[in-house]
Amino acid sequence: EPSNTWREPVNNNDNRVFNGLIKLQGPNYALTKSAQQWRAMVLAYKGGHVVSANFGPPCRTENMTSHPHVALALEGMQYIPPSVTFDPIVARNLMAALLFYDISIQPRTAKKDQHPMRFFLEGAAHGGAW
Repeated sequence: EPSNTWREPVNNNDNRVFNGLIKLQGPNYALTKSAQQWRAMVLAYKGGHVVSANFGPPCRTENMTSHPHVALALEGMQYIPPSVTFDPIVARNLMAALLFYDISIQPRTAKKDQHPMRFFLEGAAHGGAW
């Protein structure tokens, strides 16, 4: 169940904030994922570096399917279009292709006039979560 840190969406033009963390993930997971995003934003916005920081899809990894409720949710979400759950090998190949695209074909740099979190929307393989 998502925590209710934000009871209402935060509106800023077309930007919204949604707290999609679940208690099962724990505080270390939340901090780790946030730190990864902060680092990518600092490198892209302040350092001007090309950064590949794509959002991965829900995936049937061994770690996720070892929790009965999570396994059930991963299978059940596919009945709610456009949601889809990926097998690990498919997700791995998709994310590798996005990394190659980001670095070789279409290098992405941050747009200074946009909200920093919008950087993660391009190339997101969200599986229908957004």
